[in-house]
Amino acid sequence: LAMRFAFLVVVLNAGSSLLAQLAVREVLIPRANAFPHDPAVTSDGTAWYTDQVNSTIGRLDPTTEQIVDYPTPTPNSGPHGITVSPDDYVWYTAQDTGRLGRVHPQTGAITEYVLPANANRPHTPIAHRGAGLSGGSQSLQHLAVVVIHDLRR
Repeated sequence: LAMRFAFLVVVLNAGSSLLAQLAVREVLIPRANAFPHDPAVTSDGTAWYTDQVNSTIGRLDPTTEQIVDYPTPTPNSGPHGITVSPDDYVWYTAQDTGRLGRVHPQTGAITEYVLPANANRPHTPIAHRGAGLSGGSQSLQHLAVVVIHDLRR
């Protein structure tokens, strides 16, 4: 079963209405059981998304519609939320293994950070314009917040 990934393209042309500038295109994800989740876009327009079922981070070039998969270093990590920090690094939560991952936007190299045990099931990371990244953690008993202060390392 193949999944389609729909994305919105906005081209700003002087003199036309916003509605006339919108276009939705679908791209077939060439992977069995794909489950794309939470897209995020870098400053160059590249779309990134998590694939929870296959434990990959997907990169979609909106011009060529080419998809590149980057497997997470931890198998069966269940990547969930994704965001882009001001320096264009892509950050995701590995919900099933309690990790936070950082993807280099040009090379696709991934570094994962193990979260404290009480920050299990991280959900949605949020990049701030300042020098930090935060995210919530789902749990039946508590809400954990993870903060990384220096995104440049």
